[in-house]
Amino acid sequence: MNMKSKGFTLVELMIVVTILAIISAIAYPSYQDYVRRAQRAEAQAVLLEGAQFMERWYTTNNRYDTAVLPASLTTSPKGGAGTIRYDIAITAAAQDTFTLTAVPRLADNCGNFTLTQTGLRGITGGVPFDQCWR
Repeated sequence: MNMKSKGFTLVELMIVVTILAIISAIAYPSYQDYVRRAQRAEAQAVLLEGAQFMERWYTTNNRYDTAVLPASLTTSPKGGAGTIRYDIAITAAAQDTFTLTAVPRLADNCGNFTLTQTGLRGITGGVPFDQCWR
């Protein structure tokens, strides 16, 4: 009587494990890059919302230098929901100018994001501008 065993051999199992390792080695860095871009976009959104707040402040007070950002606009994600990735700060050098800055808590190739009262956007990292501000 000839009995056939059912199941996988060790070689077949090792081939599957190797294929999964190769796929994950390629996919995981792409996933991390996607997450970083999403975190940057969120910080940029908070900066833009902060600029809108500053314009409303200027409309009612006719100056920027007395403004204080609300607590919900001092971190990204907004309001500190979840793990805080960026700290948002305002610098008002004169009554008619301001610069909002998003400083990453962890190292980021783009560095700090900046936004001025004229809408001028900037970064301090060595990466091309169009890869950071999208």
